[in-house]
Amino acid sequence: MGDDLKAGGRYRVDEEGNVSEKPAEPKEPLTESEKERARKVFPGVDMDGSGYWEEDEVVALYKAGDSRGMFAAMDSRPRNTQVSEAEFVAHLPKLKPHKGTKSLKFTLRHLEKNVQALTRDFAVAKKSCSLEMEHYVADRGTEAVDLHTDAARMATYQIRLRKDQSVIAAKNLYVEVVLPRGVKVTRRFFYREGNVPFGQAPTELCTTYGKDGEEVQLRCKVPTLDLGITIYVHATYPEDEYDDDEVDSMRETGSIITAKLMVAKEVVVSTSTPALLGKGRRAEL
Repeated sequence: MGDDLKAGGRYRVDEEGNVSEKPAEPKEPLTESEKERARKVFPGVDMDGSGYWEEDEVVALYKAGDSRGMFAAMDSRPRNTQVSEAEFVAHLPKLKPHKGTKSLKFTLRHLEKNVQALTRDFAVAKKSCSLEMEHYVADRGTEAVDLHTDAARMATYQIRLRKDQSVIAAKNLYVEVVLPRGVKVTRRFFYREGNVPFGQAPTELCTTYGKDGEEVQLRCKVPTLDLGITIYVHATYPEDEYDDDEVDSMRETGSIITAKLMVAKEVVVSTSTPALLGKGRRAEL
């Protein structure tokens, strides 16, 4: 039965360990108008444009009742910590018999309202946030670098996201970095500056996307920016993807890597740095 025994599955287990099939939940089909509303709001909640909802996006834009429980209920089959548009639409008929914050009308209206409010988050970020990017030259004596890789093929990009004091906090941000195809990302994380809420880690991982042979997309999500963060991306240009002539050409032509600060798929500000440093700088390693 596997996943079917987990919360929201087809079966239930009583106190004595007996397994039985859950009674079917009452469902009332969605009207065409309700389906259209659901499909329109879906891409707005998908703030990073991944094509799926992730839990942090639902928590940020539902803001009512048990948003994590709602996400878990939608993440049905397969349970993969992502919710597709089809899963979202399939979940909505279960809300029709309810009233209040658990109702279909409340859920759609609330998501629509909070998606519209993202325009305000964009304006706040545009007014108060800055983004800078440069190379960070690691010290082989103290830094975690790959000692078996040619230093000329390695790069560590340091990205600083800052907020001035004109606003208390900027919300629903993410930083996106696109790296050339075949680049190997060995580390991807950011440090949160200032006071970190109790129980939360000061360091968080970024997420990579992309298939073999395609550009590597990296996203660092920042639901709330109080002061600033510093992102570190360790990248290697491997020999099986880039021969020495290609690496030299990237330096000579000034190939660049760009980082973008985004809100709801809209670019707030961008910055860039050379993909690889000159041979003189790398020799310092």
